Amino acid sequence: MISSREVFKKIRYLRNEIAHEYLPMAIEQIFKEVLRLTPHLIDSIGRIQKWEPSR
Repeated sequence: MISSREVFKKIRYLRNEIAHEYLPMAIEQIFKEVLRLTPHLIDSIGRIQKWEPSR
């Protein structure tokens, strides 16, 4: 389903940072991390969509 447990943990932690961060400088760094991790998340979504109909 997911390409890497560690990448998925980073995505989860990033989501928490997004929800709780308010400093403009931190938001810029968070945005860069979102851009870096987005392809991993999209890939995982595709894998889940391919797997789910076969259940």
